[in-house]
Amino acid sequence: QGTIDRETAIWARFYDPEGNLIPLPEEAAQEQAAAAQEQAAAAQEQAAAAQEQLNATQQALEAERQRSQLLAARLQEMGIDL
Repeated sequence: QGTIDRETAIWARFYDPEGNLIPLPEEAAQEQAAAAQEQAAAAQEQAAAAQEQLNATQQALEAERQRSQLLAARLQEMGIDL
């Protein structure tokens, strides 16, 4: 018994040959919405991880740039021009 398309009654439920319940249209829509939300959450996590990796790479690049400038300044102090 349940409500389908705003009709409350006793309804037959159908199963596929493997014995799996065939979802009602509303159930299928809910399952699709849940799957879409999970995909969106996974995509957001991937984007956050990529952003963290980008930030780490940028920090490493900046540290290397500063090190390079410091070494160039030391060489100039010793009279070595690059």
